[in-house]
Amino acid sequence: SAARKLFFQEVQTMLSPDSLLIFTTWQYLDTPRLIKRVVDPTSEKGSKIYAKLGISRSDLEDGDNILDWVKKIFCFRYSHYFSDHEINELISKNELNLLHSFICDGRDSKRNKYFVYKKTSV
Repeated sequence: SAARKLFFQEVQTMLSPDSLLIFTTWQYLDTPRLIKRVVDPTSEKGSKIYAKLGISRSDLEDGDNILDWVKKIFCFRYSHYFSDHEINELISKNELNLLHSFICDGRDSKRNKYFVYKKTSV
């Protein structure tokens, strides 16, 4: 989205030469238990949830999802799943070089993907 692109552009301008940018993305679509929480807007139940939330699928972009977050009460969570391609697109437009990435956290050690970038010297 334009907001995500702008975020990375702005962060890059705040970094001094040779400084680091470290960020993480939630890998919820890589965990079967969490995939089950994604609300399918094309299902009858999902379309009712989206309507009650006052949103339509067209309000969301690729990678955006609504997750059923707490059982037995009306509680939902918005999240964006970053693909590797999207991360590369966001970063490639900036003066940042990937130093390291790794996945860890959670019961299965696959919950979050970490990225360590270094701003190139000018």
